[in-house]
Amino acid sequence: MTVILRREIGKNAADLISRLAASSAIAAIEEFIANSHDADAEKVEVTYDSKRDFLKIKDDGEGMTPENGLPDFYRLGDSNKILNPVTQKGRRKIGKFGVATILLKFLAKSYVLETVKDGRLTTVDELFEDELSSDKPIPYKASPAPNTPNGTIITMSSLNFSEESDFNLEDLVKRVRWDMPILPDFKIFINGTEIVPVQLDTAKEFEFEKEGEKMGKVTGRFFYTKRPCKDAGIHIYINGRRVGNADYFKIAEMGGRSISSRIVGIINADDLEGAILFDRGRLKEDDPGFRELAGVVKKVLRKISYEIF
Repeated sequence: MTVILRREIGKNAADLISRLAASSAIAAIEEFIANSHDADAEKVEVTYDSKRDFLKIKDDGEGMTPENGLPDFYRLGDSNKILNPVTQKGRRKIGKFGVATILLKFLAKSYVLETVKDGRLTTVDELFEDELSSDKPIPYKASPAPNTPNGTIITMSSLNFSEESDFNLEDLVKRVRWDMPILPDFKIFINGTEIVPVQLDTAKEFEFEKEGEKMGKVTGRFFYTKRPCKDAGIHIYINGRRVGNADYFKIAEMGGRSISSRIVGIINADDLEGAILFDRGRLKEDDPGFRELAGVVKKVLRKISYEIF
């Protein structure tokens, strides 16, 4: 008898992936901010209340319906963002490819999703009692919502994180300020306060632009700060969103020992999107494009050291 082997997805695959999709509550929250960006929202508001144990994310994006948008939201993988990587406003989409639905369970034990699109309100009220199952229907209610602007509100309750354990609101603000695109037509608010781009106390700036066979076109700005900076390091952005943190390159080991605590590098490397790891925590350091970029950064740092000293 001939047995045909296939890769099959188990019913609890979504539950398993939910434990791997985000490295922290902050990383998961950022994914929902990214989804608002990809929905062409002009404003997204994050509200966290530790006493009431809830987290709300509200945007004025394009909204969703059971026929358009919600199936993509609840689909694990095969994201529409792969086929349509650019929004109607021309933004390059920065959300993960189909993990929003499982991040809800990562963050909370229940949630209510309310989304309006073209005068229709769709509401999903879900309590996570068991493992996520890929074949379990998700009930929803639809009703007319005339004269109501498009947008989505997700309110999560009975959170799986807290300030007493693994979450800090100040860290969220700092991460969002560094990680997410903050644009004139995309504003982010956390507990009512608008997040503004990072401001550096800079003594000197250096710019470069390179195009490589593997890394594609890369542009960068390096800031030599007036005093040692806690955010010193090299920050890599792909389509306006930071990947990982600032410790990709050991500046001192690359020829910049004397400037290592006072260099902040901002690198835009959109062609390295294929090197992003699943949790967006790092780029694949054995990727040929990343290795080529590392060589360029090393040369730039040596040049900066020479010019300063």
